[in-house]
Amino acid sequence: MPPTDSPILQTKRLRLRTIALRDADFIVELTQDPDWIQYVGNPNLQNTSDGEHFILSRFHAAYEKTGLGLWMVEEIASAEKLGICGLINRDSLEDIDLGFGFPKQHRRAGFAYEASLGCLEYAKQTLGLSRVIAITNKDNEASGKLLEKLGFSLEGLFPFEQEKEKLRRFGLAL
Repeated sequence: MPPTDSPILQTKRLRLRTIALRDADFIVELTQDPDWIQYVGNPNLQNTSDGEHFILSRFHAAYEKTGLGLWMVEEIASAEKLGICGLINRDSLEDIDLGFGFPKQHRRAGFAYEASLGCLEYAKQTLGLSRVIAITNKDNEASGKLLEKLGFSLEGLFPFEQEKEKLRRFGLAL
């Protein structure tokens, strides 16, 4: 899926689209948030060039390989970038994985919940999926609470790729 400004999906307030190179500074800011570093990891992005490389090697590579990935979440009314949310098809997981990340200033406003609901509807209606999972760091209580609000159930801890500690896996039948 080549990057485009056409929305992948829209909700009442939000537009989700592929992440473009012009989003590099936002991605640098998001991935350097202390919570991102604690719960997801530190990709050590320092500048626009680093952000562009990350977008190409991570997001665009996923779009090209699977047609899915994390998408930029924008407010329809203002076009302000709010965070990222999407569906990830990882080789190491048997199910499609819902993922999201929002900087502090856009948390607790319902954006992650609304974007995630849109992704789940897309997974069911457009992709025909019957199940989606989500994985989180075991200490990431905020993400766990959001997943439970979305209807996910904790399935337990499991080893994931090269992570030092086991991660929590949540599952949702669509």
